[in-house]
Amino acid sequence: VTVAKESVTASLSIDKQNIVLSNYINDSVTVKVSTTDQYGNSFTPTNLDYPTLLTSPKNAALNVTPSTEGRFIFSTNGNATTAGVYTSKI
Repeated sequence: VTVAKESVTASLSIDKQNIVLSNYINDSVTVKVSTTDQYGNSFTPTNLDYPTLLTSPKNAALNVTPSTEGRFIFSTNGNATTAGVYTSKI
């Protein structure tokens, strides 16, 4: 019997590096996170941390909601969302 170590994330990639949302309407984009373990096997992450907002217009926030199977939904609340550049880290 061989007991292998538990799979841990060795690499992480996202399907969209840049997204554009409108603050004219309620808009949203889903970003999928893919992970590979130390054995080179792809797996679905189940406990990802929320993306960290690194930069944004002054006193502004962007909606981020976890979805299923390693996905996050970035969304706006129409013109209640401040226009500008937001930078997040997953």
